[in-house]
Amino acid sequence: MDALQQRSVPFSAITNTSSCGTPSESGDSHQIKFTYKEGCTPTACACVILAILFVSLGAAAGVYFGLQFLDLGKRTERVYKGSFVIVGGDKYTSTLADTLSEEFQEKAQAYKARLDKLYNNSVYKNIYLQSEILALNKKDDDKNLIVHFNLHLSPDQSGLSAADLYVVLSEEVMRSRTGVFRDIKIDQDSIQIQERKPPVDDVLDRWVPRRQYPGYVEGLTTTPSSALPRIVPRQCSSLEVPFCNSLPYNTTSYPNIVGHNNISEVMSDIVMFRQILDFECYPLAQEFVCQLLQPDCEDDDIIMPCKDFCEDFWKSCKKLLPKKVSDKIDCSKFPKFSGYGTCHQKPGCSNELRALGMSDRLCDGVVDCKDSSDETNCDYCKPGQFICGDRQCVDKDRRCDLREDCLNGVDERNCMSISPSNWGTKESFYSYSSSGFLLYSDSGENARICSDNLNYSLPETRRDVILQSLAVSTCSALNFEVTENVEMRKDVNAVETDYVQLLDPLASSITFVQVSCDSQNVVYVKCGASACGLRPAHSARVARSYALNLPEGKFGAIHGQWPWHVALFKNGEYACDATLVSDDWILTSTACFESDPHAVWVARIGIIRLSSKSPFDQESRITGMVKSPIGSGVLSILKLEQSINGSDYVRPSCLPSHNYSLAGIPCNTLRWSVRKNHLFEVKLTITGNDCTDETLNNTSSRQKLICAVESDVMEDEECQGDEAEGSPLLCNINDKWYILGVSNQKVTCPSSNKQRRYHHTFEHVQWIRHTLESLRVH
Repeated sequence: MDALQQRSVPFSAITNTSSCGTPSESGDSHQIKFTYKEGCTPTACACVILAILFVSLGAAAGVYFGLQFLDLGKRTERVYKGSFVIVGGDKYTSTLADTLSEEFQEKAQAYKARLDKLYNNSVYKNIYLQSEILALNKKDDDKNLIVHFNLHLSPDQSGLSAADLYVVLSEEVMRSRTGVFRDIKIDQDSIQIQERKPPVDDVLDRWVPRRQYPGYVEGLTTTPSSALPRIVPRQCSSLEVPFCNSLPYNTTSYPNIVGHNNISEVMSDIVMFRQILDFECYPLAQEFVCQLLQPDCEDDDIIMPCKDFCEDFWKSCKKLLPKKVSDKIDCSKFPKFSGYGTCHQKPGCSNELRALGMSDRLCDGVVDCKDSSDETNCDYCKPGQFICGDRQCVDKDRRCDLREDCLNGVDERNCMSISPSNWGTKESFYSYSSSGFLLYSDSGENARICSDNLNYSLPETRRDVILQSLAVSTCSALNFEVTENVEMRKDVNAVETDYVQLLDPLASSITFVQVSCDSQNVVYVKCGASACGLRPAHSARVARSYALNLPEGKFGAIHGQWPWHVALFKNGEYACDATLVSDDWILTSTACFESDPHAVWVARIGIIRLSSKSPFDQESRITGMVKSPIGSGVLSILKLEQSINGSDYVRPSCLPSHNYSLAGIPCNTLRWSVRKNHLFEVKLTITGNDCTDETLNNTSSRQKLICAVESDVMEDEECQGDEAEGSPLLCNINDKWYILGVSNQKVTCPSSNKQRRYHHTFEHVQWIRHTLESLRVH
């Protein structure tokens, strides 16, 4: 990685501030500025070496800041646990529950002998030691016998992984090369093998059949999909379907997405799939069908079409599909686009905009396509450049080069970020995780931070201070509230990963240098919840200049300006608005759901155009609704199926901590324009903090509301758009944005002097916080 050169990074490059400080030995500082200390004396170094030796032997009983150091001592063997289910030739009996019983001992010895014979005749016989049977049980009322075992191997394994041991067992089940299982039938899909290691949460080297659909992450168990059969390790091969030669890749893998195991099976159904194309039910049918038949293969794994691509095809063609095909397509199992390599997006988004008569959206400064293709062939932007998001692009190697090239400075943000263990280092810049591996960016290239020199060259207390400073500064720069944990972990899922490490951890400035990081020990950080009410990607200067160029007129939103705003879609159609108030909950009007609470509801967060899908916004299904018991229950909170990814473009608004006096406080609401479905801000003047809801006939039921009128009145103004149920009253208090009210009514083409009414959120805040805490998954 040529771009990752030795570079001294000033503190401001990470924390976006110019102040510096020296972290104390307690690690309380939130800044990265290390004071140089002299190296240890020979006596002190000897003491440190002895201390590390004692720790590796288990004499020490804990680690400062919860750090977890992997493989510090010499391991005498490596142990892999596994299991499989027998569906024929043997079955479970109740006496097997007692491991001291004679039946258990005999059967365990028999299965141990089978496994020993298998691996002693494999290519790994020189490093294989022995097996042991841990348990023989069953699942619920099922009589099928489950065999749980350990495999012991010598530590010198030359890169051996759980996947290699899985292949040996799976091949034997399929082909009976040695005949050790000839008298029994094993469910191949049930085979699981995982290396036993010190606990490292979600990064264990577990190996089950690879499956590409949402929810599957190497190291986690997942409910299998009927549309995507479990398979043995894949191998990439050349494309062979004649009408799929135009695909943007050259290799595929079997089984494909619709269950074909080889090209012969594909060709036997080829007429049926050609007929689907002849229906012309969807302009991109050929691209989608070809990706079903010949999915992309990368690193011996398939890359599926993205979920929204599947949904568009399904919506247009489902009534014409043969049952044999429709039964194999379940769009809920297709992955959502979240960055490089996650899935293949719908091709030709910019061409589709032209076909739909939306050419005015090309090169207008707003990204309408997930692949950004509508903004990458413009006078100001070329393919492959980094998009600043404001009619400006810069070369990718100018991102994180210590100089602001974008007007809004976004090219120098998040140069230290966090990526989950299952992400590569080529993931999208537009989001990051609250927990995962530290990621350093330099001149457009990304690398994980290797901890080898921290682990072996520093006193433990000093090392902990440095790690804590890195973690706290990164969490703070990414606008998370707190830092919960920092430790060293094994990067077991590394694929095409680059690494850097601190050149001199004790120097007064940070200098990273590229390393190979043979141990793959990297820095893992866990931050708390996203800090509320901040707009890190927003630039008021850019927003004002952009608003002047919009054909609708005034105050058109730009990406990142209202990162907490949510559009709710019912069965695919826009219904109303909401506001993100935590990483996995949104606040809206109960009236939005009164018509059809059992429909399929989807939240799109951070969007500024209803009919566009940009890489900046995020999407999640609604899985639950809780109605407020306060007053007449006009407000509800909705649970997102999955928490948001950290982002400068999607983050929560603040809830009020007390009943603010709104006199002189700048407040806005948001509405959608008529012609382009674009989000607009409406500046408001508060006219009353306790006006009455006149729509309620019963005087005793009337609630005190916040009333406001539009501040900027324009004479003879045309209809600017609608303010939906759930639209927020947003106010800026001490440089943070709070949602102080929620509208319970849809207002169509409101006049500038029309009074708006908002229900106080403060009255519901205690209930909201209690509910979120009660339903939090720990």
